[in-house]
Amino acid sequence: MKSHYYARHAVALKAELARVIPRDQLRTLHRKSAVRHFVVAFRQLVIVALTIWGLVRIEHPVVWLPLAFVLGFTLFDFTILLHEVLHDNVFECPRPRASRAPGLVYGTLSGLSASGFTRWHLDHHAELGSDDDPKRSHLSPKVNTRRRKLLYCTPVLFLIYFRASRRESATYPAELQRRMTIESAV
Repeated sequence: MKSHYYARHAVALKAELARVIPRDQLRTLHRKSAVRHFVVAFRQLVIVALTIWGLVRIEHPVVWLPLAFVLGFTLFDFTILLHEVLHDNVFECPRPRASRAPGLVYGTLSGLSASGFTRWHLDHHAELGSDDDPKRSHLSPKVNTRRRKLLYCTPVLFLIYFRASRRESATYPAELQRRMTIESAV
């Protein structure tokens, strides 16, 4: 059972922010727009389609590398959209059923199980700053050299992330692990 380390230690920070930032400005910053979200998602799908088309149709090797980088970063961007879905940042009011489909699409496009990412990320928020934080436990480098940190700016990050995810997900209940397997098989 997680201890909700961050929530217990962030009370003073939240009170300070509420004191410093006017309430109207906070409301503006927290405004949600499903239309804006889905326009961004559509744009990302168009970029994916165009880069795949370019990789298939253009035979010049000099074009392949930049297109591959654009494709990789665009697919990674679906993780960001999945992040917005799991924090209920798409619709004005929480709509779990309406959020499930885009969450599954974004997870699939980014190579993740939407359910697994949701659990992992919410555990990360709950335990932020503690040794139980899955990101700190499994993803953050234990040896902080410049060379090692540089790996996080390359495609090696995917290997590091998937290894970290596998280690953390092994601690999840069997039912969640089954759901993650089904979502990953799609």
